[in-house]
Amino acid sequence: MRYPRVFVVSGPSGVGKSSIIRAACARLPDVRESVSLTTRRRRAGEVHGQHYFFVTRAEFQARIDSGDFLEWARIYDEYYGTSLSHIREILATRTHAVLDLDTQGGAQIQKHCEGAVLVFIQPPNLQVLEQRLRGRGTESEETLAKRLAYATHEMSQAALYDYIVVNDDMERAVEDLLDIIHKEENANVPFVIKGHAEAGRGGPLADERAGQVQGLEERLVAAMSRQMRPEQLLRTLEAELRGKLGPQVNELLRERVAAIVRRDLEGIVRETYREFQGKPAPRPR
Repeated sequence: MRYPRVFVVSGPSGVGKSSIIRAACARLPDVRESVSLTTRRRRAGEVHGQHYFFVTRAEFQARIDSGDFLEWARIYDEYYGTSLSHIREILATRTHAVLDLDTQGGAQIQKHCEGAVLVFIQPPNLQVLEQRLRGRGTESEETLAKRLAYATHEMSQAALYDYIVVNDDMERAVEDLLDIIHKEENANVPFVIKGHAEAGRGGPLADERAGQVQGLEERLVAAMSRQMRPEQLLRTLEAELRGKLGPQVNELLRERVAAIVRRDLEGIVRETYREFQGKPAPRPR
């Protein structure tokens, strides 16, 4: 089973990341750009649902309250966010998702998710970036100063990303992003939201999931037969849950049961270890 990937592309305003993303998506049929929500006003030529989903602040807040955002941030006095349900829809079709995010959003993805690929688009230097921003003719001097100051901050975060692409030539930058997508596609790593079901769950067959569970049980028995210490056994089980079985845990057990397992995992492992060693489990107090 090939896992669809999530690619987070960040870079300062004016670096050309939106153009690079759209050019890359146009060349690959199984790659789709995620459309973010924003509270800012629509600019000339922008299409609702294509460039952004333009919503009111009340609508944005309602989505925050309902937990629908994979990430969100306030930028230049406006709000931007990625809908979790939108990402699930993309990944459910076995299509890779590309997210155009600032470094705040990228940091949230790094913190709350596993399996995402982070790419930073960087200008050759700040002078080139300023020229590009001025060339758009859409920025006041005050807004331009804010964007350049924020760009300096964002560029300081580039080292936290998996890849850095320097956009000194648009075509070369697009090719670099395509190379990254092809490389990471072959890695076949699932995208998992910590504490949630896998975003791109695609309904693998029940007998495949049963085989994974049986394989987990066999490896745990083998681990216990080697008389591993409880701490080692706990790490082994956690590694298995993050590995092949991890993306299916919530689908197998549902969120409520999975929460119980996560809460009591260490106690379950220690009690099982004691029983395997023939030692009575401590009485509950």
